[in-house]
Amino acid sequence: MLLLPVIGALCHYRRHPQEDGIVENSNDYVKDNALKGRRFDSLEELNVHLARWNRTAVRLRIHGTTRKQVYSHFLEVEKPALRPLASECFSLFEIGTRIVHPDRHVQIDGSYYSVPHMLVGEDVRAQWDNRLIRIYARGKCEAVHTKAPVGIFAAREEHRPARNPAREEAYVAGLLSKAEHIGENGLD
Repeated sequence: MLLLPVIGALCHYRRHPQEDGIVENSNDYVKDNALKGRRFDSLEELNVHLARWNRTAVRLRIHGTTRKQVYSHFLEVEKPALRPLASECFSLFEIGTRIVHPDRHVQIDGSYYSVPHMLVGEDVRAQWDNRLIRIYARGKCEAVHTKAPVGIFAAREEHRPARNPAREEAYVAGLLSKAEHIGENGLD
């Protein structure tokens, strides 16, 4: 952060490939002028040194190639172009491929998340972090869930078919038929 005026003033040149050497030379400039031959016992000591060096040398120097004062250039050109930092931290997430099970769910980190029923049997791409699960298929996001505790089925009503497919109805009918034959003790 302390070298923002140095780095900020030089970032302008990244848009001009013919001037890439200027940017690459800036790394050597810091090493050869601020750090060469010096040792620091702590990060705090290094930061104090770089802050003083930035204030007394970097901001005042005239750049050899551009013939402009580095800090003035930063204030006039670079600083007005800077955008605010993102309001949220950058989300680090994991990505994996999952197959959609017959119950319309995919398993991620021990929990189960529903997807639209027409994806049963297909491979989908899942993206997750510690808060959200996103499931993509056919080039679009098909489902978004909040992360569930291990073992929980997170299902959405809109992922169910309008009516149960025939095989599910037959399966349920078979279970009901077996249940009718079970007596009070389950031995009949």
